[in-house]
Amino acid sequence: MHKEAETQDVGVQSKGYAEWWSKGRLEEDYIQVALKAQGDVLFGKLKAMLKMPPPTLWRAMDDMQFNTNIWGHKIPTPQSVILNTALLPYVNRYLGRVLGLYGLGSEAIERFIRYARAQAKVAEDVAGYEGELKRSLTGVTLADTKDEALTQRARIICEEIAPFLQGDSLLDIGCGNGLIANLLKDRFTKILLTDVVKYVPAAFNLPFRRYTEGQPLPTADDSFDTVLLLTVLHHSTNPRELLKLAWGAAQKRLIIIESVIGVHQITSPLKYELVDMPDEDQIAFAAFVDWFYNRVLHDNVPVPYNFTTPERWQSIFVQNNMRLAQTIHLGQDIDIGPEYHILFVLEK
Repeated sequence: MHKEAETQDVGVQSKGYAEWWSKGRLEEDYIQVALKAQGDVLFGKLKAMLKMPPPTLWRAMDDMQFNTNIWGHKIPTPQSVILNTALLPYVNRYLGRVLGLYGLGSEAIERFIRYARAQAKVAEDVAGYEGELKRSLTGVTLADTKDEALTQRARIICEEIAPFLQGDSLLDIGCGNGLIANLLKDRFTKILLTDVVKYVPAAFNLPFRRYTEGQPLPTADDSFDTVLLLTVLHHSTNPRELLKLAWGAAQKRLIIIESVIGVHQITSPLKYELVDMPDEDQIAFAAFVDWFYNRVLHDNVPVPYNFTTPERWQSIFVQNNMRLAQTIHLGQDIDIGPEYHILFVLEK
């Protein structure tokens, strides 16, 4: 029995930097960037901890309701977040900004926030809470104001990615309402939009193919000079696999804007209101913003809350032999969705 066991092959999996090395020789720049990024994160977290108030009993884990995302980060329910006194100022400011952009006046916003907090104490589940808030906003938001807010978001993103667009063909994965692709369509001779649900207006006259999670991209094996993943990866149930599919479809560049957490150092003129907050509060706020924007203000957008840190994304790029040409911190650049955004440019 023991002799038989001795002759069996044993698979060994390396982890961390050893795992990277097992995939081939690493460039020294990759190692330096990874080590510096990890050091910056650790020092940033230490500084944030020094500024934190002493813990209070209500913040005990047993009093909070959590799910866990694909990366192992704990995601509190929207009800938990809006009742979290440490996050209350940030949530109130966000709701004030976004509902103002949607056409509500100050009194209506205050009334809605009071109602949202009251419902959070009695709602039995997230779906019921979501439905109550949607009903309370029915007929209150102004369509013209909402459309302008969404168009402004698209313009900002187009300005951010414009310097990195390449070639004559564009694939927009997770295109949403199609506003970004519509603003870019005169720049490309071939363009394709894809998403799990079609939100693109027929008036845009843009080619669209529906994508099903876990399946190949509906591109008929075409490749595209530029591929976009704009605030999409955290919406995927398997963001690592979606990233690989997007990379495979890119002939020249894959441009990613992703919402991240674990940011504790910023440089001027970037802004991030939660830079001194612990990671669990950063992800709680990001999840609330994602939920409110996509599930209350919009309909049926998937929200698995698969947020993670910039360092994790950078390590995934290295592990999959994706050349990271640019990393640009954008900060809280979008009022209507004020998560912390980073722009990654990957090159073939």
